[in-house]
Parts: sequence; C-alpha cells; structure tokens
Amino acid sequence: MSHDRDFLTEAVPRVLITGVTLSFIILVLGLLLVAIVHGPTDTAVPVAKLAAGLKAGEPAAYLSLGLIVLMLTPFVRVITAVIGFALEQDWLFTAVSLGVLVILLVSFAIGIG
Repeated sequence: MSHDRDFLTEAVPRVLITGVTLSFIILVLGLLLVAIVHGPTDTAVPVAKLAAGLKAGEPAAYLSLGLIVLMLTPFVRVITAVIGFALEQDWLFTAVSLGVLVILLVSFAIGIG
C-alpha cells in the first residue's frame, strides 16, 4: 500500500507541474511568434484547425494550444487521483474524485454548448 501512496503523492504534483510548464512554454512560443514574426492576433484557432495552424507557424494556434493544455491539466490531475485512490483501494476518495471528474466534464460540456 505504501507503493500506491507513493504513486499518488508523486504523480499528482508531477502532472500539475508538467501541465503548467508545458502550457507556459507553448504560450511563450506563441507570444514570441506574435512579437517577432506576425504581429498582433485577435482570433482563436478552432480545435479542428489547430494542427494545420501549428504546422503553418500561426501564433494564434500556439496560443490556443497553450490554453488548451492549461485547461486540460485539471482533468489529467483528477484522473491521476482516481487511479491513485483506486490503487490504494480507497473507494471513498475514488468515488469523490470520480464525482469531481463528472462535474468538470459537465462544466466543460456546458461551456462549449
């Protein structure tokens, strides 16, 4: 059980740090592209056109991706917590974490709907 606790105490902060750092790097890259290459941008790139925008070096695509990564970080954190609590066989906190995940998913669905 201590191995499972190690997973939870190490994985959750690692997920948060990795998500925020990756988001920061992508956003800085997008801002550098705005400042150096393309000038200001005022439009977001739809997810469906994100890959093409990134390939074309569009600053708005990098800014959009950075924000998407930042917004997905809490989802990954909660999923990591669910896995960790399940490995510990702590069913109460597994259920609570699943409830939080459902709330996040519903909020996301309402936000894009």
